[in-house]
Amino acid sequence: TGEFFYSSTKLPVVTPENAVSWAHAMIEHSGQPSLWSLCSGSSRTLTIMMAAPFCQVVCFPVDFRYGWDLCLPTHQCIIKRVDSIIRPRCVMFEFPSKTTEPVVTFLLSLLMQVVGTGRKFVSEHALRLETCSIPHAPLSVLREMKEVTCHKTSLCSFSDARDGERLRRSTRLCANFSMKHSVRSCTCSQGHFTSAVDPQSNA
Repeated sequence: TGEFFYSSTKLPVVTPENAVSWAHAMIEHSGQPSLWSLCSGSSRTLTIMMAAPFCQVVCFPVDFRYGWDLCLPTHQCIIKRVDSIIRPRCVMFEFPSKTTEPVVTFLLSLLMQVVGTGRKFVSEHALRLETCSIPHAPLSVLREMKEVTCHKTSLCSFSDARDGERLRRSTRLCANFSMKHSVRSCTCSQGHFTSAVDPQSNA
């Protein structure tokens, strides 16, 4: 997928090398941000939240393409330190379908840090991860947390493409706030567009 955040905003890229200094500058000049996204992919969500009509202050995206590797303990420590400095109101992240136990463990520990300080989170879970063999699988942990709800949603129902030209993708969202505007069932009646890169083309 393409990259949206830095190509649209023209902001300098935040990497593990400059993230802590960026966090201090953010608090001094812009205040507490509204949203932070980890495992950000194309960073489209952060880009949309910065633009009108939302015009929100957001944190930098965290993803491999920007030099971040959440398997590395040093990068994990930097993320937690940045979070403790800027305390974004909401943290969102995706548990990738291809992941490792250290990454899952770190993301869950960060989630506990966020919830423990009275903030909000939303996490996305590839449906294939629900049957993974990783100990302490994220969904089972989240479902035991107070005030957390998990819902399956069909992303094709949010597409502005015509019926029959939408990619098929179902995912599960978990959050400690209402997700009523983010959960929809598939209403496509003309099938789905499939491609070599569509992970659910045979679903």
